[in-house]
Amino acid sequence: MNRRFVNLLVNKLSGRRSTFSLHRIDRASLFSPTTSSKLADPAQIKKAAASDLTPARLPPAAVSFNPRNGWMDFMARNDDIIAVDQESRTLRYDGQVGALRVMSPILNPRPTSISLTVDDDLYVLARELGLARQVHHFQVLSLKDSLWYPLEPLPFYNQDIIEDLSYNKYKLGLDQLDPFEIGAYTAISDSEIWISTVGVGTYSFNTDTCSWSKIGDWALPFCGSAHYVPEYGLWFGFSDEHLCAADLQQQPPGLPLLKFPLLEVLEESPLSEAWTLTATSLFPLGSGKICIARIFGRTNGEKLQPSDYMHQIVESFAVLAGVEVVKHAVTGSLHIIKHKAMCYSAGPGKNIVKPL
Repeated sequence: MNRRFVNLLVNKLSGRRSTFSLHRIDRASLFSPTTSSKLADPAQIKKAAASDLTPARLPPAAVSFNPRNGWMDFMARNDDIIAVDQESRTLRYDGQVGALRVMSPILNPRPTSISLTVDDDLYVLARELGLARQVHHFQVLSLKDSLWYPLEPLPFYNQDIIEDLSYNKYKLGLDQLDPFEIGAYTAISDSEIWISTVGVGTYSFNTDTCSWSKIGDWALPFCGSAHYVPEYGLWFGFSDEHLCAADLQQQPPGLPLLKFPLLEVLEESPLSEAWTLTATSLFPLGSGKICIARIFGRTNGEKLQPSDYMHQIVESFAVLAGVEVVKHAVTGSLHIIKHKAMCYSAGPGKNIVKPL
């Protein structure tokens, strides 16, 4: 599905309550009207990027959310936004008509979950480990009836993992990676999802049979979500701060990884110790076009860890870059053409939470 908008979620703290506003950026603003068959000159790319990065105010909010108390989580399903709160209330913002609809309550809301759309259904998986098995870690929002249905959790996703020696042998410090944390995930087809961890390998979930199977002890070569770009038969995502592509249909674990330099859309904007990169996302837009979204927070002091910066944030920026993947006519190798880069400021007292 070709998406028309890239969504930015902004949080404003007013008194003791937060207000979340959804701002929609038209994809057309990130791309030139025509595309040259020649690769862009790096010097011209840098020059153009620097001139484009004067921070602009976000467009007016399409809709705002005011949770009564506690937290609120947001997920994207195609052109719609799904909002849930800690009391299971669920709202759907219909991106086609710009209307809010009340939906059936989510079964077990979690503040830290991952989500992905497969064949128009939204699959939501909680990140936390060690909870009781009767809690719905994994569920799906069905397109047919707009109801939530519980699904079988990951095979290792239950309370027994806390007592298992294979887990307890990892004595993790504050900065150490949890080997059972979900490191990467993607939809392989209209009926298959892959979830990957460093400690227990990669599992496949079949959406037709609603069953899990382990497909290997290896981990996917991405960080976070990876997206399939049908024009090239490859999955694109991020790894070690690089835009990467891999053919996941090849026999693993020998997955060749094509790395592209992370597009520095802030070439001449000083990333001092007061700047913190808090989120990086990739959105396929169709026809080989991709939006790369990066969220930065600026603080008054030294650079902080992403988990800490919210307490000392002064200003929040979103940098969106429209890029196009092209195949060389002779060698068949892939190259990146960068179109436009746009920088948006949330304004005083507001924080850009994440792109959707």
